[in-house]
Amino acid sequence: FGSSVSAQATSGVRSSFDHRSGRVADDFAMDFLVEGFDYNRENFFFDNEQKLKRVFQGQRVEIKRFVQYREDIRDLIDLTVGKMDNYMVLDALLLDVCVALITEGRPEGAPAPQWLLFVYGLSCASALFFVLMSMWLGIHASVSAHANGIQMLTQYVRLPVPQRTQL
Repeated sequence: FGSSVSAQATSGVRSSFDHRSGRVADDFAMDFLVEGFDYNRENFFFDNEQKLKRVFQGQRVEIKRFVQYREDIRDLIDLTVGKMDNYMVLDALLLDVCVALITEGRPEGAPAPQWLLFVYGLSCASALFFVLMSMWLGIHASVSAHANGIQMLTQYVRLPVPQRTQL
């Protein structure tokens, strides 16, 4: 009889102990999962924020780099156009001199021989031709510089726009 009472008491103690230990184990498992989920959550969000900032900073650097390329191209175009504008001013002055020599310029003094007047007229006409050629080439160079600059700015050195996959 004594052994059966102690067996019943022991089995009752075991069942209540097992029940309590199961609840404690469940609570521990639940706390472990919640803490495990929350443990790296802040780091995960912080890392994602840092990755996003890195991507945006990379895009800003790319845009600044291409803006600098575009400024360099514009500077080179302006340099060429500026030189051609200076040549055009000089050509306009030379054209004025050539026209003045052709219309009003004659050797003074004793009448010049015919061959000298022919050489004089030929040299004035060739000077006029070269001045006009210089003006035409200057205008052509200026227009070509503008056209090539616009082509480079619109086709080769466009600002980098992120694609949908990068966003």
